[in-house]
Parts: sequence; structure tokens; C-alpha cells
Amino acid sequence: MASPFPGFDPYIEQPAYWSMFHTRFGGFICDLLNEQLPAPYVAVINPRLEIGFFAETPHTYYPDVGIFEQARPQSGSGATSPSGITSPSLELTIPLREEVTAVSVEIRYMDNEIPVTTIVILSPINKQPGNEAYQAYLKKRLDLLENRLNLIELDFLRAGQKLPTMQPLPPSHYTIFLHRAKRRPIAEIWLLSVRDTLPIIPVPLLDQDPDIRLDLGEAFQKTYEVARFERLIHYEKEPPGYFSAEDLAWTRERIGS
Repeated sequence: MASPFPGFDPYIEQPAYWSMFHTRFGGFICDLLNEQLPAPYVAVINPRLEIGFFAETPHTYYPDVGIFEQARPQSGSGATSPSGITSPSLELTIPLREEVTAVSVEIRYMDNEIPVTTIVILSPINKQPGNEAYQAYLKKRLDLLENRLNLIELDFLRAGQKLPTMQPLPPSHYTIFLHRAKRRPIAEIWLLSVRDTLPIIPVPLLDQDPDIRLDLGEAFQKTYEVARFERLIHYEKEPPGYFSAEDLAWTRERIGS
């Protein structure tokens, strides 16, 4: 059964589904590339360990503009129970170090086993400024670009900070970056809303070889069907995260609520 959405399904952005999706989606991307790659290229899965501190649920959404009521500070000590023990004033979440295994896809030229192109599927901790995993990814990103590798970044998470660019990015739900080694620092960018179908994008190889294509919609649909997300996702609930009134009405129409 297909997703009720024409492109990326926003329900998969929930932590309960994201890890499963991330791994399987990377695998299908790898398979689609290997069906097209000429010899001696090979696409392989490249797992990576990401370490970060989580001071809050790692998938919090932030609207562009919001009005929030500030809690009043607690005065004095808490109430005292019959046993004489003073109750705490409040409960807060303390940052904890967590390890997340993520995957990227790497295309290698096997005559000399050099990496040619890397495809990264961003994780929630890659988009949390101040988190060590965010800083570690930005360093890795710079290293890849300085080593003259082609880099594709797939950002299918509305939460968190967008990747840095010299000029501000227009608003979008999802973003795809293509950094060609021969065109740096210029990046080709696809801006997508929840209403858009996922594009077919070019995947560059070495200069002497033409691009191949990556159908992100096909990779997503295969992932959705094989993982049986139609059975796992509770579409009777509100879609996660912040949407404008128009987009929220549209998502409700798609799921028939």
C-alpha cells in the first residue's frame, strides 16, 4: 500500500519511525544506484556512529514565528509532604550522551578504490546547533568538499537548523543539496514542500563519466512498502510538527480526516 502523500510522508519524521526509515531508505538508494552504475563503480552503505547530547526530545519542531507564555518563576521552596520531605519545585530534562548509528551511501571507483560521491541522509542530531553531532557533521561536510568529492545531502526533516549557506535559503519543508566537486562552492538545491513529489536528481561521477539518475520517489516508495509503514503509522492522529493552516488542511485531506 502506498503512502497517502505524493512525496515525503511527514509522519515518518517521528522518532518512532525515523531510525527504521533512515536505514532502509539508504539501502534502497544504494540498490538503485548499483543497478545503473557502469564498471568499475560500486555503491556501498557506509554506516557512521554519531554521538550527541539530548537535552530535549530530538525531534522538536519550531515554527518560524511563535508566541509563547513564559512560566512564572517558583518562589520559595516546594510544599512539604506528611513525611516532612519537601517536594521539588519542578522537573527538567538533563542532557544525556547518546549514540546513533546512521548510514550514508558512498560511490567508489574500484580501479583505485577512491571515493567519488557521498550521499548523506541527515539525522535529527545533525540539525541541532550546539550539539556536538551538529558540529561534527559540519566539519565532516567541509572535509568532503575540500577533498573534492561530490556530495549530496538529503534533508527530509522539518525540525532543527537548516544547513548553512552564504545566502539565506527560501522557506521549504525539505531540502536537497548537490555539491559537485568541479563547481564548489556553488551548490544545486531543490526546495520541496510536503505537497511536492520527490524529484529525480542527478548523481555525478568522475568528470569523464556522465551523471546517473536517482529517483528519490521510487526509493521512498519501496522503503514505505517493505517496512509496512501503512500498518505502523497512526494516520488517525494529527500530523506531527508545525504546519501552516493551509498545509495542515491539505494533510488532513490526504489522510481523509
